[in-house]
Amino acid sequence: MIKDNIINTQAMNSLGSCQIKLIFDLENSVVDFRLQAMNESFAKMLHWKQEQIGEKLSSLLKEFPHEEKIWLSLCNYAIRYNKTHELTCFIASANEYFTMSAMPLNNKQMVLFLRLADEQLALQKETESRMEIVRIVEPLFESQNYALALLEFNEGIYRYVKSNELYMQLTGLKDLNAEPLSTVFKTDLRQKIEGYLDEAIQKNRLVQYERSYEVGERNFTLHTELTPIFSTYGIPYILSYSKDVSEVNKVKKENQQLSKRLRAMFDQHAAIKIIFDVKTEQILSVNPSACDFYGYTEEEFLKLRLSDINELWIDEFYKNYNNKGRGNTLLSSVPQTLKNGEKRLLDVYCSPIWDGSEHIHYVIAYDVTDRENLRQKLIHEEELLRITLQSIGDGVIAMNEQGNITSFNDEAAKITGWQSQEVLGKPFEDIFTIYDEKTHEKIDFKDNAMFYKDSQVKFEHTALLLTKDSRWLPITKSEAPIKDQNNDYQGVVIVFRDVQRELEHIQQIEFLSYRDPITKLYNRHYIEEHFDCFSQPSNFPITVVMADVNGLKLTNDVFGHKAGDELLKEIASVFNGVFSEEHIISRWGGDEFMMILPKTELVAAEEMVQKIRQMPITVPGIAGIKASVSLGFATITSPTKTIIEAMNEAEEYMYHQKLLDGKSYRHAIINSLLATLYEKSNETEEHSHRLVQYCHAIGKKMKLTSNELNELDLLCLLHDIGKVGIDPNVLNKPGRLTDSEWREMKRHAEIGYRIAQATPELAPFAHLILAHHERWDGQGYPRQLSKCEIPLACRILAVADSYDAMTNDRVYRKALSREAAIEEIRVNAGTQFDPAVVDVFLSILTDEE
Repeated sequence: MIKDNIINTQAMNSLGSCQIKLIFDLENSVVDFRLQAMNESFAKMLHWKQEQIGEKLSSLLKEFPHEEKIWLSLCNYAIRYNKTHELTCFIASANEYFTMSAMPLNNKQMVLFLRLADEQLALQKETESRMEIVRIVEPLFESQNYALALLEFNEGIYRYVKSNELYMQLTGLKDLNAEPLSTVFKTDLRQKIEGYLDEAIQKNRLVQYERSYEVGERNFTLHTELTPIFSTYGIPYILSYSKDVSEVNKVKKENQQLSKRLRAMFDQHAAIKIIFDVKTEQILSVNPSACDFYGYTEEEFLKLRLSDINELWIDEFYKNYNNKGRGNTLLSSVPQTLKNGEKRLLDVYCSPIWDGSEHIHYVIAYDVTDRENLRQKLIHEEELLRITLQSIGDGVIAMNEQGNITSFNDEAAKITGWQSQEVLGKPFEDIFTIYDEKTHEKIDFKDNAMFYKDSQVKFEHTALLLTKDSRWLPITKSEAPIKDQNNDYQGVVIVFRDVQRELEHIQQIEFLSYRDPITKLYNRHYIEEHFDCFSQPSNFPITVVMADVNGLKLTNDVFGHKAGDELLKEIASVFNGVFSEEHIISRWGGDEFMMILPKTELVAAEEMVQKIRQMPITVPGIAGIKASVSLGFATITSPTKTIIEAMNEAEEYMYHQKLLDGKSYRHAIINSLLATLYEKSNETEEHSHRLVQYCHAIGKKMKLTSNELNELDLLCLLHDIGKVGIDPNVLNKPGRLTDSEWREMKRHAEIGYRIAQATPELAPFAHLILAHHERWDGQGYPRQLSKCEIPLACRILAVADSYDAMTNDRVYRKALSREAAIEEIRVNAGTQFDPAVVDVFLSILTDEE
């Protein structure tokens, strides 16, 4: 009925129509159709004839093949979605714009409708259609991973509408918009690409392909997906997704090659190889070597389980498999039973592998029967050799002919720091560095191989070995060649012993013999032993410098011998800084030093001595105290004068200088001590002056002589001089002193006594400084003197010092009033203070009022 209606339609009817029978390919896509009927309008619009009914579309449009793609695309879309589909485009064969519709009748038949379209409207719709498609796909073009392009198919030409940056990079063109496909790709490649595009349009489905391209100097492969897109009105479009798969394909090819190689390694390797399932013990695959070894065919093998080959193997495997966390397993010398009943030994290596679908295990095994038989024969001899090597008290290293280490005993490990497992099998020169101590040349055992071949045992002097922890260790060593029963050279054995302690002991003895233990300078023994060496005429002129430390005894007495030792070290440092390495600096004894200066003129020596005199010398750790050195020197210009004579001349000059320096130095050090006292304690110079006034008043009233008053004045100034040796934290502590701190404080009387004793001008009244804290009742310190056993000057000082201390601020309390201080003095008369002195002092204070 539909066919009759189409035929009976008026020829001039503006709606052309036809009925077609669809032709499908194996993929169920419409690839052609046969014309069954058409009305006159349809035939006139397309310039077809009624006698062409029955022909295929490909025949009807053989002169316009690109229009065939439009009709097939229209039909595929309608049949795929089972609904009428319409589009408007320019039909070149009719030279008109038409609106075409396809309406499915059933799975095999369809009706096509054709009507004229307004050209201007068609062009407008075409533009709108393009804009619609571009708007839809626009978000996709933001992708950085895919090369995208949108193409339109119009009038038989594929033309670019839009492309992203990556697509342009791959094609090598900067702007593809509106460019036809023919301008981008060469003819042969373009034809192939157009074929894929035609397939996508005609069959209205996704088309995928891979092609290799050459753009400039670049060769690459793209995987491309072509997606047809149809707008509501207009021409068909193709969206092209492309991705560079050059590297992926390269990896695939490499994997295929690797797979072939792995298969060849499995089948062609001489080792026995077996793959099995650890859970079922089922053998999955074997190589020809396994078949040859066991005597089974591959078909027989695949019917066996591991326990059928050897039960001990699988038991040992499970034991190691569980203990080692299911990792690689090595089983050595595993007994095997072959098909013929023969017993053989295998080294078995087993590893878990993943084949892509399941976890299995891979076994590589080697027949080691002959090796184990030989090994058993050597065990006894090796054990005897091992016991011998480990029993030797020296380090033993054996090397083969190539210089690789073959034996390394425990003593060698102890000496060198290397463990045997770290060095065995490695070249000796890669591990050890040995220098000859005499020649300082590196000993190369590899280069000396020919020498060792012909030599017997060779004993060496001490050499130097570089240990693992980068220490140079002195050793004594000997070497001997290793030869077989045919007297052929097989290597060399080195026997060595650590002699570091012996050398250190010798060096220590030598150092102690020739060096001063405090200053590390040469000692008197060294100088006297080498007099002849120093006196050689080649050393002329020779200048001898003698030096004596001023105040060393005072430093020892006041601050202890440790401070004195530090002073000696400081002076030695000064000498080392002034004199050069060619000069001999020694501590001659006690506080004396002697320097021998070879090839040194008198003028040059005088400059050095003057430089020392100008350098400040401090006692380390004791602020404010400075030391000095008296120096004398003499020069030898000919053999007529000996070093002994030069020493005596320099010593005489030194003692003359010491007499000039001594008194001023002692005065300077006392002044320094007083300055230090005022600086580090709460004692002030004003306090000392007030004591002088108080004590002078008491002394005059008690009719003391002028000498006794002078002695009293000096006591007022220096009674607390010993506080320079007390910890400042104790001196200035604001709170109550602890027992240990109080014991520290009370030491200042004894320290002051030693300072005075060390100074000739102060020695006569040193006993006064010692006794200035004794009490009338015998409870003072340090000797618990009482009453008149205490010198009168000390009893006077005790009253004046206590009063001044109470009436002035101290760190531990505020000052008391005059009345409170007087009352305190009166109360302690007869206990702390001499009552007679208290009476005199209070009468003086009363007279002042």
